[in-house]
Amino acid sequence: MADLIYDKWKSQILAGNDVWTTATVKALLVDNTTAYVPAQAHNTLADAKAASPALTELSTTGYTARGTALSGKALTRDDANSRIKIQASNVVWANLGPASSGPTIRAVLLYIDTGTDATSELIAYLDSGGLLATNSGQVTINWNATIGGPMTLS
Repeated sequence: MADLIYDKWKSQILAGNDVWTTATVKALLVDNTTAYVPAQAHNTLADAKAASPALTELSTTGYTARGTALSGKALTRDDANSRIKIQASNVVWANLGPASSGPTIRAVLLYIDTGTDATSELIAYLDSGGLLATNSGQVTINWNATIGGPMTLS
């Protein structure tokens, strides 16, 4: 599955609303058991969870439901490359899952957490580039080192 930046969030940026640095943005881990296909019609976490097939969040030891809040968030205009860098610190989960036969991660879903699925707006679905096993190990989401974050708008 390819990465997707949801249009609803892009429209926030274009309207001059810097929700990236001001809101609580979380990284939610998507379980491999999901057959969810991200679509522009999905605006909220509730939309993704109600889709057919539905998004399934990872559920295992060492993981907190609704994901982990991002820190070090910034928006940086990069005129030399005609883009906006959307930056955040790497996200780390230590001791994720049981020692063997733990669940696998399919993707990371970034969203604005309001505390309620129906109002938590989707930002991006980022494919993990393959399945990531948990197996009681550390899982680190290393954002793109070139831009220091998960994505760019260009």
